[in-house]
Amino acid sequence: MFLVIAFILGYFVYGQSFAGGLSTVLLAFLTEIAAFVGLIPVAGPILYYVFAGPWIQSWTLGFTQLQGTWVSQLIFWLGLGFSIVISSIATWTVYQLAKNR
Repeated sequence: MFLVIAFILGYFVYGQSFAGGLSTVLLAFLTEIAAFVGLIPVAGPILYYVFAGPWIQSWTLGFTQLQGTWVSQLIFWLGLGFSIVISSIATWTVYQLAKNR
């Protein structure tokens, strides 16, 4: 569902361009995959923010020859939010396992 919304936003923001929609889908897909670094308790979102997010965003925008817009920033921040949620769940799980020992 997120990829469909990303395609629609990219299609219209980049001048009703099919290539703009596909590049936004590529950015969203890679960003969400990188958000799984949030499985690392506490440090996951920090690693995403410092390394994964900017590298993926700059590579994808350079590869597709598009300019960064509010859509690319939105995708980056949604990925960070997803990483924070995953990290919170992982941290809580590790805490519960450590508490039961």
